Amino acid sequence: MCPVIRIPNDLYKKLEHLAVGFDTPANVIEKLIIAQDGNEIEDGLLSGKKGDEITISIQHNLPVSEFKKIHRIKKWSKCLQQGNSQIINTYLELSENNYGIERDVFMDVLESKEVYGGDFDKIKNNLSQMKNDNGNNHGRIFYEYNNKWIMYDVVYKEALKYFNN
Repeated sequence: MCPVIRIPNDLYKKLEHLAVGFDTPANVIEKLIIAQDGNEIEDGLLSGKKGDEITISIQHNLPVSEFKKIHRIKKWSKCLQQGNSQIINTYLELSENNYGIERDVFMDVLESKEVYGGDFDKIKNNLSQMKNDNGNNHGRIFYEYNNKWIMYDVVYKEALKYFNN
């Protein structure tokens, strides 16, 4: 599970003032950390709002070697009618900067696009198979956090190379 940092709104507002252009809170925090100790960090940072607090979670970025089936991304990008391709393409369309998609929203959109004929169980099964590399699973593509589907950063970067969104 990812660590979660809760910060008060007044501190969040200070972060907003440090933002430049399209910076996210995560980018601002990352820049502050880099400026503080001069070291690059490899963690993906995710943010969200819950009540009066801003939640920032750190997704530890796994090395490419942890993704045994990442080569499938390129293959799926060439067959856009294939279900896994449609799932990835839909994710890229809906997720801004890989901050994830609410589970129910993702399922509703996939059903409405008639991925796997709109069959809820088939969609759910394939998404489940996109969570690890073991056996006949499709490969480690997504993980779930705070009721959201999120693409691993390594996979997200690979998908952006091959999918036009």
